[in-house]
Amino acid sequence: MLCPWHAYPVALATGEKLYRATEKNTEGKLVPAGWCSVGQRQRTHAVEERPDGLYVALSSEGAFESDTYAHNQAAGERCATAQPPSKPRSGAVFNRPLHSSRGGDGHAL
Repeated sequence: MLCPWHAYPVALATGEKLYRATEKNTEGKLVPAGWCSVGQRQRTHAVEERPDGLYVALSSEGAFESDTYAHNQAAGERCATAQPPSKPRSGAVFNRPLHSSRGGDGHAL
């Protein structure tokens, strides 16, 4: 999933902000080195699937920077309309899934 406000990839299971790492190869050139995490940036909630529907247990433990967007009108409108930021940040990737059947954390959706 992409953060609707910042457009960076987020692992749904852990709330971690992800980025594509690079490393220098033997020739000294930067090459892709896989996905890495800068740590949890989003709140996560427990979800349970039952025969009669999905149940979500909201988590209020801890504090995350993303909590400031919970009551932000512009962020809410962007989430509701699924629009990326009007001005992309450097290195942001839009409308490109990490993998067709896997989330940013590599686990099946």
